[in-house]
Amino acid sequence: MRWFFAVFFFLITWIPLHAAAEYDFVPFFNLLRQLENLNQQDGDSHAAQKDALLAKIPDSLDTKDDKMALLQAALNKDKSNVEAALEKSKNNPATTLRYQIQNAQIDAQILMFDWLKHTLELRKQTYTQEQIGSSIQSVLASLDALYIEQYEAALFDVPSAQKAALTQQLNRLRNEIASYHEVLNYLNANSALLGDSYLFDSLGLETFINKIDSLIPFSFWKFNFGKLIVCIAVLALFWGFRRILAVATVKIISYIFHYQESMDKQTIIIKNLVRPLSYILLFNGFDICWEIIYYPQNPPELVNKIFDILYIISTAWFIVTIIEYYGTIFLTTFSRKRYKNVRAEIVNLILKVLYSIVVIIAILAILARLGFNITTLVASLGIGGLAVALATKDILANFFASVMILFDNAFSQGDWISCNKIEGNVVEIGLRRTTIRTFDNALLFVPNSVFVNDAICNWNRRKVGRHIKMTIGLTYDATADKLQKCINDIIHMLENHKGIAKKSDYADASTLMTIKQELVSIDDYEGNKSTIEVYLDNFGDSTIDISISCFTTAISKAAWVETKQSILFEIMRIVQDNGLSFAFPSQSVYVENLPKDIQQLLLDSPNKKEV
Repeated sequence: MRWFFAVFFFLITWIPLHAAAEYDFVPFFNLLRQLENLNQQDGDSHAAQKDALLAKIPDSLDTKDDKMALLQAALNKDKSNVEAALEKSKNNPATTLRYQIQNAQIDAQILMFDWLKHTLELRKQTYTQEQIGSSIQSVLASLDALYIEQYEAALFDVPSAQKAALTQQLNRLRNEIASYHEVLNYLNANSALLGDSYLFDSLGLETFINKIDSLIPFSFWKFNFGKLIVCIAVLALFWGFRRILAVATVKIISYIFHYQESMDKQTIIIKNLVRPLSYILLFNGFDICWEIIYYPQNPPELVNKIFDILYIISTAWFIVTIIEYYGTIFLTTFSRKRYKNVRAEIVNLILKVLYSIVVIIAILAILARLGFNITTLVASLGIGGLAVALATKDILANFFASVMILFDNAFSQGDWISCNKIEGNVVEIGLRRTTIRTFDNALLFVPNSVFVNDAICNWNRRKVGRHIKMTIGLTYDATADKLQKCINDIIHMLENHKGIAKKSDYADASTLMTIKQELVSIDDYEGNKSTIEVYLDNFGDSTIDISISCFTTAISKAAWVETKQSILFEIMRIVQDNGLSFAFPSQSVYVENLPKDIQQLLLDSPNKKEV
């Protein structure tokens, strides 16, 4: 009889304790059980498995109504069994405590079931993130109210032979509640992952997709023809809105800050705003398409992270573009109205600081989305970075020099530069060194720190104008009228030559510099030169010098040489047409008195000449 009661009490104790295994047919509770098992294991070796498991939690929430009904029935049955067993064991403190702990476990599971049921109902409606957060906080508070401390105090009244088993059972309860906390906190921090499926249903897209799929049966992976049509429609809709949003942004900002830009400036701004807005809308469209493809499940967490990073990059680009244009207009207008003596360089510096702030915030946001602890990262850079910096001083100097080169945009790949007796075409800008191909066809590897403290001459940073400078020498038999006409003819020839730069060649350039024209010299910044100078320069020993200075429209060496040759031929024709001659180095010697014997010899010569 004693063995019978022992087996009986073992069964009624063991069955409620392991009844949770019956709930594994619901994906959400199955994942909860896996997380509890991982949390029971010591060490951090299972951190990656835990992260992967947490990432699957949002997908596991979608549960059919029939499974929810079965789960509710199982929970109610277990609750009734434990309460009945608890009523029968009032005279045994150890057994009473065992059933109390089991009852708390089932209460925690019922709380999670009620939250899951409420969340599924909430997602069928129009809800807010605040509602999701409020629901999660309510469950967390109820879990904290399960009086674990009360059960710990009751352990002192239990015989020592049974205390170890009850302590182990209480630890499992703690682990279960801690796992529930971990899941709920994760969902609260990633509440955006809980939505969209039922919004998808409320729009009637599921019916539309199923109807198209029945007419044109096509299926590949999670894809079918109905989803394909919806995805194309979404992308077309978002792509069509890009210019509308750009125009609306310009109009709203202009209205708020009372800007009255010209139509030309508005066109430039809209054109440049369309590019980042296009990427934002395109990424958003593809994000929605992924949700459509994975429906009725949510896309993997990795996909959400990728799109979040793309959103951060494109949004930062959009903000930088806004600052680039309207920040320039605002600071220029403000400084001109309030502080007339403010230098343009200060305004430029403020704009660059704003650009840097936006870029830094974007980088930190990306690191945070990737799971890095920003506070810890900054602290580690402060402590460990000092030792690393001292050990790798030259490497870090070259690295930061490469960052400065990229941000300063001093030169790009393919540019012809010269710096500190180094000259050639830039092949590649690396993190430590820059590769240059010299004109002798040698490959030169230059540490980036070389370019930081020395002057860099970039021959490619010019849009219109490569210099032609020459001096022509004419003979002294030229008259003033002929020289003036020759100069005028050369000027006329240069002004009408198709290879010589004129102001009209770049007057209509539509760039950001049209807005920054009050801060910098536009032509000098962009490399536009069109000056034509022809003038009488000097009276030399044997020549009358005319100086010629002009700029070609082309900047490549081949085109420059061809234009220069054409100019030289034209100058030769002009000099010849004006009856002038090119002088060559010569010297005239005048003898004031000759010796008498030489004078007599000249007089007696057959060809007499007057001396």
